[in-house]
Amino acid sequence: MIVESPLDLIFRDLFYRLRAFAGGHDVFLKLEGFHITGSIKIKTAIGLVEDLERRGLAKPNESVIIESSSGNLGLALSLVCAIRVTNLFA
Repeated sequence: MIVESPLDLIFRDLFYRLRAFAGGHDVFLKLEGFHITGSIKIKTAIGLVEDLERRGLAKPNESVIIESSSGNLGLALSLVCAIRVTNLFA
């Protein structure tokens, strides 16, 4: 596997199966902490930015996206925007 962007390390669905764990039933554990950013809201940020771009409301190197959060969503948005604007991984 060759990765060309940190966003390539975002797994939309990454689960670990515990076979026959609870009364003979399989239990699936979602592994959010294995993302490049840990468990911050990276998938939400990617979705928000992609939606803005798809609707023509945001364009790389032209638009400024402002988020009032200083929490996980703000951090995730800053990562996504930095990657898209700098084209470091294009």
